[in-house]
Amino acid sequence: MTRINHTLSVLAAALVTTALPSAAFAQGTDDIFTGVSVGVQGGYERQSIDETILSGADPVTLDANGKGITYGGYVGYDLQTNDLVVGIEAGFTPNGRTITGDIANGGTAELNPKWSANASVRAGIVIADRALLYGRVGYNRMRYSVNRFPNGSDTATASANENADGLMFGGGAEFAIHENAALRVEYRRSKLDGSLRSNQILAGATLRF
Repeated sequence: MTRINHTLSVLAAALVTTALPSAAFAQGTDDIFTGVSVGVQGGYERQSIDETILSGADPVTLDANGKGITYGGYVGYDLQTNDLVVGIEAGFTPNGRTITGDIANGGTAELNPKWSANASVRAGIVIADRALLYGRVGYNRMRYSVNRFPNGSDTATASANENADGLMFGGGAEFAIHENAALRVEYRRSKLDGSLRSNQILAGATLRF
């Protein structure tokens, strides 16, 4: 009997130990999306342009697109009131997709993004306690270089560094997997100066404090 009581006590203690974190998380879901957040994200990006990128006596027009992997990080703050969440966020991407195309008067031209930074606000609704559906709108700035290359050469005969600014918008879903951690997936579109456009599908991981 003593051995049975001891076994039952051990099992009860194990159950309590296992249940406590889940109970604490469940009690905290009222404001699970409130706090300072930092995260990383990555995914697929497609950029396109159709305009003159180098002016002068022999202007260069680039009509092309580039696509591939993108990645970056972000920091923000969210406030949850009942089922409504509003927040602000700043992000940085240290890369971009190079856009390369043939030009009408011979040779090739490229637009090579160096980095981009953004600031945005988002608002959404919490469903099922741990899932957040949200929309986003904000400002995006990109730093890039443009180059012209003659046929058969990788030495630029004309180049310039430029900045592009514009509107960023999109939406996504975030799911809290812990009181201090969440996963998200999001679609974003940026409409920058002229015809420069960016479409992204991103997945991210967030830590919240």
